[in-house]
Amino acid sequence: MARFSPSRWKFVTSAGIDVSVSAAPLVVAGQLGDLYVRDPESHLQVFRYISVGGGLGVGLGIRGGLRQLRAILSVLNIDFFTTEMDSGNIGTIWRGPGSPAKELTLDDFNGDSVALAAQAGAGGGGTIALIVCAPRGTLERIAAVASPTAVVGPSLLLSVASIATIVSRCRCAGLMWGTTLGLQVGASVATLYGTMRYAGPRS
Repeated sequence: MARFSPSRWKFVTSAGIDVSVSAAPLVVAGQLGDLYVRDPESHLQVFRYISVGGGLGVGLGIRGGLRQLRAILSVLNIDFFTTEMDSGNIGTIWRGPGSPAKELTLDDFNGDSVALAAQAGAGGGGTIALIVCAPRGTLERIAAVASPTAVVGPSLLLSVASIATIVSRCRCAGLMWGTTLGLQVGASVATLYGTMRYAGPRS
C-alpha cells in the first residue's frame, strides 16, 4: 500500500511563463519556469522545469482593439508569473512511496513531473496546482498504460493504470498557489507532463 508522509520541505514561489491554446472545450498548454523550494535547513533551492499537456477550458479573449488581435487572443493566452507576485505552499510537501530516504533530498525533485493545474484570470488571475515529482522513466510508463484514445490531459491522468503508476513512483508531491498576469479572460483545468532539474541554491 502506497504511503505518504509530511516532509520539512515547502514550496515558496515560482517564476515563468505559461502559454495555452484553446478550442473550447479543449486546451493545449505548456510551461517553462523556475520553482523555489525551502529545504529543512531554510536554504532556498531552485528547480527548472518544462512541461506540456492539455485539458479543458474556455477563453473569452479581450474587448476592444483590432479585430485580428481579438481573434488571436480568443484562442491564445500567455500568462507570466514572477517571484515578486503572491504565491505559496498549501500545507507542506509530502514524501511519496518512491522516495528512498526518510526525508526528502534534492534528488527527489529531479526527474519527471506531473502537475494538475486549475487556472482562471481576467488580465490578473491565479492558479492552483498539485505537483508530483517522480524518477526519470515515469512519463514513459504513463504513456505505456494510457488509452490510445486519450488525447487530453485529464483523460490520461484519470485512467486507473495511470494513477497507479504516478502514485507508486511518486517521490514527493505538494499543492502550490500563485497569482499570474495574462492577456486573456478565461479558465482552464489541465494536466501537464514534463521534467524538473536542479538549478542550484539561492540566497
